[in-house]
Amino acid sequence: MTREQVVRLTILTACIFGFSIYMQKGTWVFPFPMYELSMLGALIGLYFIDKKPGIIGVLAFVWALLQLSTSQFVLEFFFDDQDFVLFYDSSLPDFLILGFVLVFLSWGILISLKLRQFMFRILGIIGCVVFISSYFVGALLEHAFLWAMIPLVGWLILLILDEKEGTIHRNILFLFTFFFISKHLTLFWMGG
Repeated sequence: MTREQVVRLTILTACIFGFSIYMQKGTWVFPFPMYELSMLGALIGLYFIDKKPGIIGVLAFVWALLQLSTSQFVLEFFFDDQDFVLFYDSSLPDFLILGFVLVFLSWGILISLKLRQFMFRILGIIGCVVFISSYFVGALLEHAFLWAMIPLVGWLILLILDEKEGTIHRNILFLFTFFFISKHLTLFWMGG
């Protein structure tokens, strides 16, 4: 199995789930509560195929684990209602999200620095930083996550334009972009 097949299979599974909800309920709902778990599974699959994760791969695993550790869907399997409330009332989720943001930013800067063209490196770093800033603001303001899509897609386009052959990092960013956009557009259309 190739890296592209792992990404296609992951996205196809999410789209089939969304289509089945559409056929049952008449509205598109992607399985966004399971995205964090799917992202970690896809990362494991991608690096299993690649067999040489390096420091950038380790950072990708760390941000995926940090993102997964704040997923309400996943945490419901491990905590009862009382412990779940205690966990979210503590400051630990905030530190986990901050850890995700810092590790993702480090990962993003490192993959941007690997771009061949100097201008793309600078624009990639700017796109990554603007996305992370928008992500941070999105946690505070309503619908700010929608604006975070613009630098994220721009950053992905830079990776696509610079690399003739898709690298594992481009595949990871593509998958993350799909998950991020489908999750926040679904929430926006559902009125949440």
